[in-house]
Amino acid sequence: MLNKQDTLTSAFEFYVNKLSTWTAYLHNDRYRKLILEAIEYNHKYFLLIINKLLL
Repeated sequence: MLNKQDTLTSAFEFYVNKLSTWTAYLHNDRYRKLILEAIEYNHKYFLLIINKLLL
């Protein structure tokens, strides 16, 4: 059974992983252009993209 510290560590590692994935998308020119276009086009669409990337 996981203790509280293990759970917090796992959650932290999960979000660091997602952050590094997001950073990789931003460094990829194709995805960066799509993200910037989405921001300009529609803020809700941008939030949808972020949710898809982070899930």
